[in-house]
Amino acid sequence: MSALLVATLAFGQKKELKKAERAIKSGDLDEALAMVDQAEGMLGGADDAVVTQFYVVKAEAYLANAGESDFESMKQSAEALKMA
Repeated sequence: MSALLVATLAFGQKKELKKAERAIKSGDLDEALAMVDQAEGMLGGADDAVVTQFYVVKAEAYLANAGESDFESMKQSAEALKMA
């Protein structure tokens, strides 16, 4: 039963991360950040590969959102890369 729950959570995390990646590529940064927030809530039981992927996608989303002058978003992106 526990293995099924972990597998379901991992699938959900990967699905949210894929949505976030697509949103980043299409320029829908609000959607990307929302997907990152949803995936972050499911990190508890994730394996190392999914956690690393999460932080890379989070960094990409915040960096894309930062543009050229949002230094807070740039800082959040750097912090996410440190976690990866």
